[in-house]
Amino acid sequence: PHMSRLRKISSHYVWTPQGFLSSAILSFAPDGTLVEIETSEQVDSCEGVEFFSGVLIPGFVNAHCHSELSYLRGKIERRRGFAGFADSIARVRHEATPEERLASAAYWNAKMYQEGITAVGDICNGASTFPLKQKSPVYYHNFIEYFGLQATDFSRTDAVAAEAARLGLPHSATPHSTYSLQDKPFREIAHRDNPLSIHFMESPGEQELFEGRGRLHARNLESGVGIDFAGYDLRPAGLSHRFPRIKTSCSFTIRLSMKR
Repeated sequence: PHMSRLRKISSHYVWTPQGFLSSAILSFAPDGTLVEIETSEQVDSCEGVEFFSGVLIPGFVNAHCHSELSYLRGKIERRRGFAGFADSIARVRHEATPEERLASAAYWNAKMYQEGITAVGDICNGASTFPLKQKSPVYYHNFIEYFGLQATDFSRTDAVAAEAARLGLPHSATPHSTYSLQDKPFREIAHRDNPLSIHFMESPGEQELFEGRGRLHARNLESGVGIDFAGYDLRPAGLSHRFPRIKTSCSFTIRLSMKR
């Protein structure tokens, strides 16, 4: 880019992957691309540099979002365990009109951008938020979510993916979780060369399900739903059978998202 067209900004500190820099000047091309980071002991005397008091940081990434469910904020009872959470979602998710849902998604899209979020990994069960994303300054990767223990026809979800492709929106197929798809469709989706975003080990209730006990297991029995993945080894070596891209030699941390 022509140097005279670059926008130059600076601050007391700039956060980079290597740590904080002081007296740094960032140069941006007209399309917003960062093309240079330099330092100067005399930033205040550098011509054409915009100075912002405080700290400059790169845009935040919201790696797992459900913008379609924005309207549920404040409607889910807390501290009811994993099965209670799932029951609450099923009970209230149809209480809002399509217009209310879109208005809520639009509000939080603007709110995220205002608070510095520039990229979002968004879970999609439909195409309702796609027009919003086409106009948004936020970059969205759309995870088209497949789920259903009794599902045999995924044509509706396939149609959502096809619509994302038609609109030119970044997207990929992903299983909802390790517990909401039978083994065969889970493996088929996980074997695609796609980015995945999967709910995994978010509460002790999920582990109990894999061990054939607990409220989720009881609910499946009451509904006459069988699962063909009970008893799977939840260590990396066992998970590699369902996640072909996880090597058995790897190690990772499971964080339980619970408040006690």
